[in-house]
Amino acid sequence: MAAHLTEAYGAEASNLTGTFLKSCGKSSAMRTISGALQRFGLKRCTIQRCCGWSSWLVDYPFADRLYAGAVNVIKHVRQWGPAVILSDGDAVFQPRKVERSGLWAAFEDRVLIYVHKERETCRG
Repeated sequence: MAAHLTEAYGAEASNLTGTFLKSCGKSSAMRTISGALQRFGLKRCTIQRCCGWSSWLVDYPFADRLYAGAVNVIKHVRQWGPAVILSDGDAVFQPRKVERSGLWAAFEDRVLIYVHKERETCRG
């Protein structure tokens, strides 16, 4: 991501986005990549440039980033029962990332995404 930000928007975009990610800590949903990009965009970017970022990030080929054999591991684990993804993330970007990676299909639609999964309670 840093290489793309630097190439497309300059070193300032990459450096400030990294700084924002570090400064956001665990205090809010703004600790996400999309949150950091949004914060940078609000401070430094034209709408056209931010839309370019958004498109690039949403359409990123996440399947290219899966570990080799990851889908085979999922298939292997399913022999003992349903496999499920339980993940933290924002309500827009995280589902898109899971879907674009191919994991949503590999887990047969068993995907649970919460902004803060540790705050969720079991509902029987």
